[in-house]
Amino acid sequence: EYMGNSSLHSLNPCSSPHCFMLTLGRRVATLATRHGAVAVVAAAGGRALGTQAVRQAAGPAPSQQRGSEAAERRRREGAHVRTLEAGSLEIEASTLPLKFRIARKLGAFLGWYSQESTAIRTSKPLMGNFVGVADDAKLRSGLGLDVAFASWFSLMTLQTWMYMTRLRSEGEAGKLMRQSLFDQLWEETEARVRTSGVTQESLVARSVKDLIKAFYGAALAYDEGIAAGSDALLAAAMWRNVYSMRTDVELRDLDRLVSYVRSELSRLQSVSSADVLRGEFSFATT
Repeated sequence: EYMGNSSLHSLNPCSSPHCFMLTLGRRVATLATRHGAVAVVAAAGGRALGTQAVRQAAGPAPSQQRGSEAAERRRREGAHVRTLEAGSLEIEASTLPLKFRIARKLGAFLGWYSQESTAIRTSKPLMGNFVGVADDAKLRSGLGLDVAFASWFSLMTLQTWMYMTRLRSEGEAGKLMRQSLFDQLWEETEARVRTSGVTQESLVARSVKDLIKAFYGAALAYDEGIAAGSDALLAAAMWRNVYSMRTDVELRDLDRLVSYVRSELSRLQSVSSADVLRGEFSFATT
């Protein structure tokens, strides 16, 4: 359930035909941008409002370019958008020159605006937020964690598990988002493994596979603690997976971590489906 399928395709994220098509769609959109279009992120994630994706905007029509200073500024920026409900943005399709409309339709045909490709684009900056939390010195210190790779990975696992727990109630869109988050976790992990000095490909692959097993074990243990409603079980799971069964762990640090997880899970439950699927959430660092 956490990975979505049994293959370790995250080690080679563009080996599938679908991924190739998504990449081609991105290149089409990029070409449109280079020729004068402006990328605008739609803030309507998780709904059929617009397409939940990066849109292409062209400059205003000639008649709109004349007149007010605001119109001139829009012409220089090459963007013409209208505001929709919930602060979302959508392009006025009628203002797009023919070549941009064709590029946009081609991008949609190639999967650029699909739920899956939207989930991929949303999960990347969200995972970047996870990295920022895992690297936060104040949070680590408050939980009695050092700066070693193991501590970083345990916090990354914890955040990913919490977010995936929330996504379980979001149907097919949540499933796609969980898969994308899982893939992004291993991209970040592989990059961090390499940064730590492991450069031989076979060793990198072996390290990542071992960490995937560790992730599964930790996630299942956390699930058990939450399902049982037992702080004792949750604390035991965290002692094993976050503190690596250290005998010098302070009980107050374990208590802080359990309270932190309970608090963040509660905050996640209060976030709307649309915001969760857009990745509009950041874990606390205090």
